[in-house]
Amino acid sequence: MSSANGTANSSATTVALDPYTGNPAFPVTDFPLSFDQRNRVNGQLGFSWGNDEGPSIGGITFLEYFTMNVSGSWQTGLPYTPVDARGQAAGQINSARFPSTWNTELRITRTIPLGDILGGNSAIDLSLDVTNLLNFTDAIAYYPATGSPDYNGTTLNRQPSDFPQTTYYRDADPANKSSIAPAQYDRIGKRLYQPLVDFNNDGRVTNEETYRGYQMYVADFVAQRGNYQFPRTAYFAVAFRF
Repeated sequence: MSSANGTANSSATTVALDPYTGNPAFPVTDFPLSFDQRNRVNGQLGFSWGNDEGPSIGGITFLEYFTMNVSGSWQTGLPYTPVDARGQAAGQINSARFPSTWNTELRITRTIPLGDILGGNSAIDLSLDVTNLLNFTDAIAYYPATGSPDYNGTTLNRQPSDFPQTTYYRDADPANKSSIAPAQYDRIGKRLYQPLVDFNNDGRVTNEETYRGYQMYVADFVAQRGNYQFPRTAYFAVAFRF
């Protein structure tokens, strides 16, 4: 358990200027600092069996030379400052918090002794590592402007009116002035037409197709779940010791 409060997150914190006096506007009341994590609980449970050790069935110690370790942690979320679409603070400093998170890990190792064959303490270790064992995949962070783990309120929340009404053409046609207008090219002279969003393959990308392509981009970006806990993952390893 801890509590970290103060009037600056670090000695390098930039202080805003008072718009009336031009002097630094130092905070007069303390607030939860950005590393203020109120609670964290860690736990670990391990089992290890050597030669002829462990439970047996029919005289066979099936967990002989096995090692199992399970660890887990739970922690409360860190604070953040809500902001508006322009990035300006929309509340008190660090007045909101990211969600609490769980994490569990498992490691199972089976040792195959090779001392009788190769001598010494030589052995092969077969290991299985599992992260996020209980497969918690809830959100672990939010966008400060929206409080949502998916949409940031700006680049992921654009409307059709945010896009130019320009139709982009695949080919320059001197008979069609719109197809050779400056708006058809980027700053290095490359045409802005994108075949991936020319959904009807007519050589033109309309405003509606541009917005539809943008919606596909947003759907792909959100599907990456960057603000969510990574799902259960397993790794297998083989190690030779000598």
